[in-house]
Amino acid sequence: MSESPKPGSGNVEITLVGTKHVMKPCYEAFSAINNEIPGGIVAAITRVSSYDINAIESVIANGIGFFPHARIGLGQKIFDTGTKNLASKCLEFLVNLNNGGEKPNPAEETTPNPTTQETT
Repeated sequence: MSESPKPGSGNVEITLVGTKHVMKPCYEAFSAINNEIPGGIVAAITRVSSYDINAIESVIANGIGFFPHARIGLGQKIFDTGTKNLASKCLEFLVNLNNGGEKPNPAEETTPNPTTQETT
């Protein structure tokens, strides 16, 4: 039996133009990203990995909990901070969302079993 997740264990801190924000993984963020990005979380991961500023904006806005009116100017702040600087944090957040809002436990990650793999 695994332990209950610790509140905030999947939070990801980012800095936008010198101001710190915390992206908090929750159902609302997960659902909103799925609705905003065609293809859902998997597509979001692909697009964020490609430094797509619109995908990064969606992830950050929903992770922080910005309402639509609070998004005004967010794209510029992302640009000024640098998409490369924010993409890794957004990817970490998306992974945490996919893991029920918490950071994955490396001990629980699956690794290939060498006894079941074919040899050549």
